[in-house]
Amino acid sequence: MEHKGIIPSVAENLQIQLNNYAIITGRRLFICPNLFGGATEKLLSDTERQYDYVVKDAYRDIDSVVIKIPNGYKPESIPKDIYIQNKYGKYIAAVKVLNDEIVYYKLMEQYSGRFPAKDFGEIVKFNEDVIKADRSRIVLVKQE
Repeated sequence: MEHKGIIPSVAENLQIQLNNYAIITGRRLFICPNLFGGATEKLLSDTERQYDYVVKDAYRDIDSVVIKIPNGYKPESIPKDIYIQNKYGKYIAAVKVLNDEIVYYKLMEQYSGRFPAKDFGEIVKFNEDVIKADRSRIVLVKQE
């Protein structure tokens, strides 16, 4: 659903079924709850930056995902809630288990602005932390 206004937005409700989504190792299923991707482009910090880092377009992505736990499996490891906020952006991720479902919530905001070259290391760290959080996994174990 499209929302027009001062801050336009789009809301989508999808129901999908994915085959071969989980990685199976023995009795365990490894699931990445971040179904719709996220930060994939890693910023390089191996050289000293000479110019300011400019972000022209700010954005906000909010994802909510509900994953049905397969029959006979129980959660063994659930990622801890993550909250990162600084002058470059904000990232929140939370995973909850409710009955036979996993509920995943993620908010990612990228702020616009001109950031001094000397701060680029902090921008790279924020980017790395987001990528790491986006790749966190849930482990389910088959009950015997």
